[in-house]
Amino acid sequence: MRNLFYVWSVSFFILWAATLNTGCSGGKEEKGVPLDSIFLSDPCILADARTQTYYMTGTSGKLWKSKDLESWEGPFDVVQWDTASWMGSRPEIWAAELHEYQGKYYYFATFTNNSIRIDSVNGSVVPRRATHVLVSDSPAGPYRPMAEKEYLPADKATLDGTFWVDADGKPYMVYCHEWLQNGDGTIEKIELKSDLSGTIGEGKILFKASDSPWSREKMGKEVKPNRVTDGPWLFRTGTGRLGMIWTSWVYGDYTQGVAYSESGTLEGPWVQEENPVTPHNFGHGMLFRTFNGQWLMSAHSHKEVNGRYIRIPRLFEVDLSGDKLQVGRLLNASGQWLDEEGKYINAHGGGILYHEGLYYWFGEHRPDEGFSTQVGVNCYASADLKSWQYKGVALAVSEEAGSDIERGCIMERPKVIYNKKTGKFVMWLHLELKGQGYGPARAAVAVSDTPTGPYRFVRSGRVNPGCWPVNLTEEERQMSWKDEKYQKWWTPEWRKAVEQGMLTQRDWEGGQMSRDMTLFVDDDGKAYHIYSSEENLTLQIAELSEDYLTHTGKYIRLFPGGHNEAPAIFKKGDTYWMIASGCTGWAPNAARLFSSSSIWGPWTQHPNPCRGEGAEKTFGGQSTFVLELPNEEFLFMADIWKPESLMYSGYLWLPIGFDEAGMPFLEKK
Repeated sequence: MRNLFYVWSVSFFILWAATLNTGCSGGKEEKGVPLDSIFLSDPCILADARTQTYYMTGTSGKLWKSKDLESWEGPFDVVQWDTASWMGSRPEIWAAELHEYQGKYYYFATFTNNSIRIDSVNGSVVPRRATHVLVSDSPAGPYRPMAEKEYLPADKATLDGTFWVDADGKPYMVYCHEWLQNGDGTIEKIELKSDLSGTIGEGKILFKASDSPWSREKMGKEVKPNRVTDGPWLFRTGTGRLGMIWTSWVYGDYTQGVAYSESGTLEGPWVQEENPVTPHNFGHGMLFRTFNGQWLMSAHSHKEVNGRYIRIPRLFEVDLSGDKLQVGRLLNASGQWLDEEGKYINAHGGGILYHEGLYYWFGEHRPDEGFSTQVGVNCYASADLKSWQYKGVALAVSEEAGSDIERGCIMERPKVIYNKKTGKFVMWLHLELKGQGYGPARAAVAVSDTPTGPYRFVRSGRVNPGCWPVNLTEEERQMSWKDEKYQKWWTPEWRKAVEQGMLTQRDWEGGQMSRDMTLFVDDDGKAYHIYSSEENLTLQIAELSEDYLTHTGKYIRLFPGGHNEAPAIFKKGDTYWMIASGCTGWAPNAARLFSSSSIWGPWTQHPNPCRGEGAEKTFGGQSTFVLELPNEEFLFMADIWKPESLMYSGYLWLPIGFDEAGMPFLEKK
């Protein structure tokens, strides 16, 4: 089954001339970033044949690069502008594009200087905004100004300029004149100099926003074509027909349409297609060809969440072989998946149960803002691990004030196992009580007669109160930790005390802390609860009762003071393996690997199981579960956290390989 699985998983200071000052923008660079973990508007991708590298830019003026369209490195600062020009020292940079032309690389971008006012329309200020062109000898930049200070009239608010060489062999800029100024946005053309260092003559209107038969807005009681023109991009079909994709709105949905030139040149006339070419809330697209010859469209998904926009680069398959552009399926370039209804799968920190021919994926329903639980635990089902049907909320939050699972609590890391003796489906999860942060550190259990639920909440609490771990010696159980030298964290004395059970003893009466967790059912039907405990410093493994609804009191500590979380356990042959992560908040870190010949240990730590680019950050993910497949194959599951909006966190699934020595490894190809 290995072939079923894929990885789905966004200052320079150079003296150019004696009188020129340049500006640039800053940012932290990362490697191994999945495409849909990048928040970026107006994504433009250049497939550079010389370097066999994909370069992506867009709004913000940053640059990303990738060898495979899946794993990205960046963002890099590549834009330099003349701070003495109208742009000023801190311009906004929108809708940047990369184009190769006559051996050089050109950066078309919209610059806005909000401190310069060029117009006022109906009481609204129109700032200085225009597309400008920068140049570089390398696709990686830096991109520097050319001689021309202005490409477009200073009294016009223009934006979203793109590049095209027309049938006459002359280069042109095609751009938008903003609707905020003219009331009916236009797409226009202007000829460029042969080296693109400036413009020739005046611009000419190609068409207006009101020419669109598909865009819509409501003005008073009247419905009219929307006034916005955004993001023109030109292409030719397989039959030589000249087309242009461009973006506007259908009421509140950002949407992309297409127009075709009847003359086959920029002169037009341009005829609009009746219907949009992409689904609603995908727009500002561009086209490029991969190194294997496949045409793709990059666009950003455009979703308003509580008054702010979440924009993520996405890729669509495109067919240009005929007389019209045909947009195909939306590709999942990395960890963020859609269900059968085209909605984001919201099942984070989850795990999978296989039962009677179906895979059931349970995970946290994460909100678009914040991290408290507003819905509960979601469930999805699939027969092939690729197409997922939403089954609803398996365990819902309670509306009862004071309930352990009251709306606003924190539910994390839900896992479900099936008890063959009782015929029940049992869910355990990490629970924090409403309004108490991460202090309670409880384990919660719920039960259902069916895999999809609804699950009935049973109880929550700390683990094994009044019980000692079997691998804590009698001497360690009796030790006293009241001395002040043990109270200051991270000192050698404190570390030694943690190793010898200081925190275990502290929590003995009320029970052990339980945060990041997973479940495991062994060959003999016994089930185990594996969790991060002792302030996330120590892993513990606790045996569950025969009905899986309580703990038996038998448990062990693993790697005290090791600061491990996100455990995921599996068994191959007679060896138990566990993959976990370090504790670095939402940021990824190097995975940890442990093994034992017995669930009760002793456990041995091994080097990071990840190999290749991005291995030091687990390819951007954090472990959550390992799914056993037929023929002793295993699937590693991880979350790619996006703390800016946890709902849109992604997923990383990789097959676990085994080397000649039988050691597991993870490799992202």
